Amino acid sequence: MTPRPPRPFGRAAPPAPPEAAAAPERGPEKRAGPRQRVLLMGKIVFDDAARSLDCTIRDISDSGARVRWAGGELLPPEVHLIEVRRGLAFRARVAWARGAELGLTFLETHDLNQASSPALRAMRRIWMEHVAR
Repeated sequence: MTPRPPRPFGRAAPPAPPEAAAAPERGPEKRAGPRQRVLLMGKIVFDDAARSLDCTIRDISDSGARVRWAGGELLPPEVHLIEVRRGLAFRARVAWARGAELGLTFLETHDLNQASSPALRAMRRIWMEHVAR
């Protein structure tokens, strides 16, 4: 065993480096399609478009998204996510929530430029207000 160099006064010795361990194997991918890392503005809309919250879309795929939001609100199991840049509204189920992040599973996709139902027109107004800022 080789001697250790003297420690500086008042500092603890650094921990010994761990033995190299094999990286754990990842399980099979559960997503239906590949996800794309993004940084997009979004809106979480719920209560029949009466309430909306700002969020950041962190990654997205054809089947869902991971979003970051301020938290603190109790969300219903189903929400809409508006992707502001493209004007798309995704009806989504909340798959998981961890702190300020949500995993959403998309159920339907709507183009807000072609909003026909009253609910979609309400989301279009929310989207247009956000774009106008």
